[in-house]
Amino acid sequence: MKKTIIVLLFLFAGVCLKAQPFSLDTTFRSVVPVVFSPFVLNQVHGLIHEPGGTMLVYGNFDDFTHQHPNSLRCDYSGNLVNTWTNLADNTTTFYRIVLNNNSYFMCIENAMGKMYSNGSYDTSWYNNTRRCFTWDNSWPVAFHLFPDQRMLLGGSYRFNPYPGPYTYRHLLRLHPNGMMDTTFTHDANGHIYELLPYNNHQFIAGGQFTQYDSVLIRNVCRIDTTGDIDTTFKSIFVDYTNLDFIPTHKPRYVQDDGKIIVSGSFKIKDCPDTLFMVRLNTDGSLDSTFNNFNNIKYKNRDYIMTVCKTTDGGYLIGGKIDEYQGYSRKNILKTDVNGFIDTNYFNNCGIDSTIHWYDLIVNKIESAPGGQYYVMGCFRRYCGQLVPPIIRINSITHGVNEINKPQIELTIYPNPASTNVKLKLNPTSKSATLQVFTLWGNKVESRDLPAGTSEYTLPIAHYSKGIYMVRLQYSDGTQATSKMVKQ
Repeated sequence: MKKTIIVLLFLFAGVCLKAQPFSLDTTFRSVVPVVFSPFVLNQVHGLIHEPGGTMLVYGNFDDFTHQHPNSLRCDYSGNLVNTWTNLADNTTTFYRIVLNNNSYFMCIENAMGKMYSNGSYDTSWYNNTRRCFTWDNSWPVAFHLFPDQRMLLGGSYRFNPYPGPYTYRHLLRLHPNGMMDTTFTHDANGHIYELLPYNNHQFIAGGQFTQYDSVLIRNVCRIDTTGDIDTTFKSIFVDYTNLDFIPTHKPRYVQDDGKIIVSGSFKIKDCPDTLFMVRLNTDGSLDSTFNNFNNIKYKNRDYIMTVCKTTDGGYLIGGKIDEYQGYSRKNILKTDVNGFIDTNYFNNCGIDSTIHWYDLIVNKIESAPGGQYYVMGCFRRYCGQLVPPIIRINSITHGVNEINKPQIELTIYPNPASTNVKLKLNPTSKSATLQVFTLWGNKVESRDLPAGTSEYTLPIAHYSKGIYMVRLQYSDGTQATSKMVKQ
């Protein structure tokens, strides 16, 4: 009898451990290995999803096979795909890569470059930029790539040959071949760190400036795709000097309602304290419904690097974070929609390291198909388990939450299809949201379904051929996901 009870207790503990929301997805075996040596520093800055279902993981790491690669191609399970040639000894860090029409544009420490689909360099693009200006950045550059491969480029760029006198610009537009567009004359009077898409024709620019063109505006402004400033957007940020922090103003996330989450270290009007994360209204004013004043504390010297929306409307937040709203956390945490901590998650659990504690950081959290999330940075433990510096964690409804909720069904037919598909589902008293994603996580569309819906016809004739993930989420949090193939 005693043995039976002990076995049952172990089984129950095992189920509870496995069945936690945000638990580690052990089916993802990263090509970037776990760091065991104090002399090896692996850091992942991000990933991009490729049309063929592969992923490109980038940063600066040692995979113990190719010395110091800055990018590796892998499949959905994390296995190495040997079709990427950029594996030579290279101590340069890739901070961001954007894919456009089989070309890869990457941001390195203080400049940019272009690569072909196999990872080889397009040297002509970089050489063309150097004919026009000198890269003079102390920070990774900010850029936005248009569909035609023109580029909006923020940072610091020097003109006139040595020994000067030099002139500088902080916002440029490049032609697809890398040459500077001389008809673009808009500029800020200081460094632009971030260009965050606001909608399909505007950006939020963040940095260290006090003027954009002839308009006096400090640190954050809204501009359109032609570079014109939106004067209806007013900045609340004020001059800030602090020896402990380099003042930064980085727009991190734009909500569906147009509100903007900004992180960094800064001060705002009528507030004497140093702040680290705020939410702005659409006109740039402070959103008083958000937890602006009680998130990260000045004394901890922590900062927020990434904000990712969760399926329940809240946020996963990562960076260098020891404490949030008075609660101890390990570099990752969950908040509600207004930035207040959700104490149900990451208690005594999170991102940790026992070797490179001084470089410990979460650089990026990104949504994955099926409600999962990729967590990337410089670390070697997640909830006490040895892990590589890129992991995939399960959804908020994974495990215990799913055990206690009624199962729902989602059947798609015909599948494959070319014009329309029918979705068959269990009719309930709850309303639902139907979302369609590409295999690499981009949302194609979202539709609201009323309570009692048992069948729904989804037009897909305008979709591109390929595989899509269809997710049905009810208002009580239950959800189902199924694959759909467009012929």
